[in-house]
Parts: sequence; structure tokens; C-alpha cells
Amino acid sequence: MMKKKLLIALTLLLSGTMVSKASYADDWNIPSADAKGRVGALMPYTRYDSETATLGGGATLKTSPTWDRKEIASQASRQSYVDLPSNGSYAEWTMKGDANGVTLRFTMPDSPDGMGLNGSLDVYVNDKKVQTVNLTSYYMYQYFAGGNPADKNDGGTACFAFDETHFLLNKALRAGDRIRIQSSGANGYDYGVDFIETEVVPDEIECPAGAVNVTDAKYRKYVKGNDYLKAFEEALKDVPSNTVINKVIKTKFGYHLVYVKKNDNNQQWSAEHILIVPYPSDKTVAGKLEKLEKLKADIEAGTLALNDKIDEDVIQSFDAKGITPDGIIPDFVYSPEIAKAVFETPLNKVGIINPNKATIIVFQKTKEVKAEEANFTKLKEEVRKDYINKQVGEYMSKLF
Repeated sequence: MMKKKLLIALTLLLSGTMVSKASYADDWNIPSADAKGRVGALMPYTRYDSETATLGGGATLKTSPTWDRKEIASQASRQSYVDLPSNGSYAEWTMKGDANGVTLRFTMPDSPDGMGLNGSLDVYVNDKKVQTVNLTSYYMYQYFAGGNPADKNDGGTACFAFDETHFLLNKALRAGDRIRIQSSGANGYDYGVDFIETEVVPDEIECPAGAVNVTDAKYRKYVKGNDYLKAFEEALKDVPSNTVINKVIKTKFGYHLVYVKKNDNNQQWSAEHILIVPYPSDKTVAGKLEKLEKLKADIEAGTLALNDKIDEDVIQSFDAKGITPDGIIPDFVYSPEIAKAVFETPLNKVGIINPNKATIIVFQKTKEVKAEEANFTKLKEEVRKDYINKQVGEYMSKLF
């Protein structure tokens, strides 16, 4: 049997599920049908579409009446959006009601390497500029030249050309006010607006009595970046029974919602727990793979150790021994795909595989023991001796 030592670093979040308890139907107000027999949800926001906007400064309405995928407008709601090609071009709407929050669906160009560009659009209320909204196309665009998508433009059809951003207004809008989304020509990009949605944003929910907030100063000192794991552990010590921790806690494993059922004098806890693990975007995965590829030479040269310090998102790092060709990796996982990659990688070389959308595995093969085929001629004498010893033992047992 061939044995290999494998050091594995999981550098992205593992896939997970969100578990939630459904509310009773009686809790929801289901609207009656309108005059045309249509029934829909009652939403807290009002949408203002591109075709209802007042345009100025060179703005034009782009449409795709034939749903041509090569036209960006085919991806917009109602297959139309306002193109803002230069400084001063804008789309404007008159408010139908009060609002202090806005959702903006926009488009802007991608970068040549597929990693996106940064830009901005300005917000005007009643002809006065009130704020600038920063935008990015980092989370937009995939290209389909064949069956599989690519983040970098490979000449295929550009999809996912729109994204949304949400922001609070510095000053609340009133019915009759005019809100304008205007280009300043930031970075020389051509921007587009599909629609805006406005609403009155509810006040922040106050911490309920008896809840423990892990962002309090007492626990904040344990926070490292976005990792609240240590703060979470310390907060548990102060959580009485039948209490919800008043914070969605982010750790390297994902996002946690915790209900402490029982606290036994800070010695043992009984808790119900929801873990939400988001999938990384394709661009995030591509960025991680590019970074890790650059580290391979240093790891192979021995100037960089392969451990949980190679990336901030490493979940697990350990030595693996006794890997088998059929996919058994002791104390880790059964994966023929990973095992195959290990067996095909030369000794002391670093391998990187991306077995699924949410996982990257980095390994270095440091030892290899070649398996030997069974040789009957070589083993025949040993088998003969074992057989004779067994027969002698049985005969002696009968005698005595």
C-alpha cells in the first residue's frame, strides 16, 4: 500500500445550510386581488423604473425589445435602462411618498482582467447634490463563450451586468421631492440605471432586556478583524439560561445565531445554534487561486510553511497519513478526487485543487512509500511454515 503525508489547508468557507423556523400563515397579511384579478405581496418600498424617469444631460433610454442577450438592456427589468454616458447626464423621478432609504440597480464596465472597476454616481434632491454613492463592478459579470462561465472576458456573452447597492439618504425625502441619479463622469466610465426603490427604513432594533451583545467593550477586545469566535466564547460565560445572544456572530466558519438554553454556572452550556455559511463568489475563488499559485514556489523551496498562516480564510490545516488510492484520507474525508490529485503530484511538490464551489485544498506531498505486488514464490516458504506450525499446534492439543 502506498502511504503519503498530506498537509491540507482549506482556504474558503465550506458549504452550509440555513435552518429557520417558519412563521404561521396567520401572521401575514395576504392582500386581496385587484380589479384585474392580480394578487401580489405588499412591499414596504416603491419602485421607480427607468422608462418613467425624466432624462437630461445626454442620458438616453436603452431598450432590448427582441431580448437579444448581447444587449445589456435585455438583463434590465422590462428590458430597459437609462444610459448615463458622461458628466451631467441624469435620470430623475418625483417622489410618490416619504423615504430615507434607496436601492439603486446599476450597471458599469468590467475590468480587462475580470476583477471589476470602482466608480460612483451622485444623488441630487430638488437640484441640490446631497451625496455620492460608491459603486463597483467586482461582483458583476460572467462571460459565456461556451458551456461554462468565465470571470474574464473570453469573447463570450456578458451576463450579470447589473448589481444593486443600498444606501441611506443624508436627509429624508418627502412626497413631491425630486430625486436624481447623476453621473459626474467618475473615472470616465459609462454608467447605467435600471431602477431605484425607495422606502422608510425602520429604526434599529434595540437590544432586548437580558440579552448579551458581543460588540460591548467587555468582549470587543477579543475580536480579531471580523472573527468574533473568542468574543463569542467569552460572551457565553455571561449568558443566562433562556437567552439569545444579541448579535449575528461572524467567525471563520460563517455566521452564527445562538440561543443559550441552559448555563450551568459557566461550566457547561446547552445551546441551539444556526450556522449560515455563504458561498464565495466565482471572483473570490479566482482571486484565492491566483494568490495560492504565487505561493507554491515558496512552499516548495521551504521558505514558506504550509499551515493556517498562508491565508486569512484557512479553516483547517493538518498532517494526513495513510491516504489510499480509492480516496480514503484518515480523519478528514473520503474523496477519490483529492486522492487522485495527491497520487499524481510529484514528491515534495505543492498541489492545489478546487473540488467544489466553496472549497480550495492546498497540499504538499512529503513522503511516498511504493506498494509492492504480492510475490507467491517469495512468500511460499513463510506460508508453508505457518501451515505446519498450525497443524503441529492442533495435534499437540489433541495429545495433551
